[in-house]
Amino acid sequence: MIKFIQKKFRAADFYLTDIDYKFIFDFEAFLRNHKPLDHQKPMNNNGVMKHIIRLKKLVHLAMRLEWITKDPFMNYKLRIEKVNREHLSDTELAKMESKVFEIARIDLIRDLFVFCCYTGLAYVDVINLTHDNIVEASDGEVWIRTSTQKNPIQL
Repeated sequence: MIKFIQKKFRAADFYLTDIDYKFIFDFEAFLRNHKPLDHQKPMNNNGVMKHIIRLKKLVHLAMRLEWITKDPFMNYKLRIEKVNREHLSDTELAKMESKVFEIARIDLIRDLFVFCCYTGLAYVDVINLTHDNIVEASDGEVWIRTSTQKNPIQL
């Protein structure tokens, strides 16, 4: 958002009270047209909507705190596209497991991803695991005991 405010308003910051429907509309257009300079691809629709959702949460928090009185999202419609995700085949998973990366950090990410595939745990749940989550059952088998973190999008 900082890049948007700098480019659009030639300013370092922006007052919450000045956020209106046009600001949101222009921010969406900026995100859709932004061309990253690094290795990343431009955002798809749902990536853009994720940024808008975060802004909407902050605006609604500001309203609850009575910092602003008018909801600039009142007439704005989020357009999230349903994505059908395919499962990895055994061959694809095996390729992922055996892939060696030159960067240790990427190797770790690969290992976490493969672990998630085998356990069915979400990334956030794997990151939150501790040694206390590894337990031994009465039959000697080792298990992961944890509660999953659900984080639904609240609009």
